[in-house]
Amino acid sequence: MGNGDPPLRLTALCLTAHTDFSTGRGCADVDRIARECGLIPEALFPALDQLVTFLASWTVALASGDLQWELLPTANQDQRATDSTPA
Repeated sequence: MGNGDPPLRLTALCLTAHTDFSTGRGCADVDRIARECGLIPEALFPALDQLVTFLASWTVALASGDLQWELLPTANQDQRATDSTPA
C-alpha cells in the first residue's frame, strides 16, 4: 500500500481486520464495511476495484447484501505492488 490514498489504506485495513486468516477470505455487510471505512456504499466499490495489489477478488452476494472478498497471499501483494509501481 505504501503512502497511497488514506481512504484506500483504511479500506485495506478494515478488510484485513474482518478476514479469516485460515482461509484468507472475509464476509461482512456492505453498509457496515463502508461505514467503518468512512465511505458511502457507492464509493466502496470503486475503492475495492483500486485494491488490485491487495485483493484476489471481491463480490457482493445479491441475496444477503454481504460483501465477500479474498486477500492475495502476502507474497503476491508484494509482487503486484512492485509490478504496478511506475518506473
